[in-house]
Amino acid sequence: MEVVCALDMEDVKARPPKKRMIIEKKYDDPLKQAEYVYSLVEADDFDYMTEKLINIMKNVPAVFDGKFMSMVVKRITVFQSGAAMFELINGKIYGKELIIVGGSKNRVGNTGKTEAE
Repeated sequence: MEVVCALDMEDVKARPPKKRMIIEKKYDDPLKQAEYVYSLVEADDFDYMTEKLINIMKNVPAVFDGKFMSMVVKRITVFQSGAAMFELINGKIYGKELIIVGGSKNRVGNTGKTEAE
């Protein structure tokens, strides 16, 4: 929730650089070649998802809300180093260093759960 609340909306709106698609000729059959090319194409929904994200962010709850987080964050990857990577629904990625809390019970962040639970 901390990462989401600290988002710079101007940075969220900034379009990432487009990847240059390299298409090679694999098939002599035009239909198979077209099918191959179509399989490489990705939908460019950045503008739509960014607008959706901005509208959702107008009503940030004061406390953690799992439903809200699932509407904003597409994927969270946690690394052994203690860092986490948050991918928003529009594809922008933000990182956060997690803090290990507590003595012998390893708690991550403020989840309230231990590894033993």
